Amino acid sequence: MEYNMPPNEDDKERVTPQGPRMLPPDWRSAPPFWDNFVGVLKRYTEFKGRASRKEYWLFQLMYFIIMWAVSFVGEMIGGEMMGETVRLIIGLAILLPSIGVLVRRLHDTERSGWWALLGLIPLANIVLLIFTVLPTKPYDNTYGPVPTYDEMTKEHRYRY
Repeated sequence: MEYNMPPNEDDKERVTPQGPRMLPPDWRSAPPFWDNFVGVLKRYTEFKGRASRKEYWLFQLMYFIIMWAVSFVGEMIGGEMMGETVRLIIGLAILLPSIGVLVRRLHDTERSGWWALLGLIPLANIVLLIFTVLPTKPYDNTYGPVPTYDEMTKEHRYRY
C-alpha cells in the first residue's frame, strides 16, 4: 500500500530496500483498541516519557470493559463473592500499569507524575480528570518527544 506523502528528514529510519516507509495520512497517536491495552501492560514499569490522550483513554475504556465482563462472568459462575474476588485480583494486577500510563499522561500535559497522588484525596480526582482530558502538547517537553504510533510497524515512534 502506498501513500502520497513525501518522506521528510524525520523518517530516515523508515527507508527500506523497497523505498521509504511513510505514515499513512491518517496516522494515529495510539494503536488500535486491544494493541493499545497490551502495549500499556508491556510497559508497566515505564514511568518516563509521555502517553497521548487517546492512548490513556483507550486503556481506561478497555480496562472498564474487561472488569465488567470478568465481574459478570464471575458472578454468573460462582456468585457475588466470586465476582468480587476476581475483580480484586485483576484490579491489583493492572494497578501498576494504570499508574504508569497515568504518570505518562500527566507528563504529556507538562505536569509531574507526583500529581497522580491527587487520586488519594477525595474530590481532588476532579482535577486529575481535567488533567487527563487536556489535549496532547504538540511539541517536545521536558518529559520527552511527542508520542506517535506507526501503524505500519505497529510500534510507538517518536517525532524528534
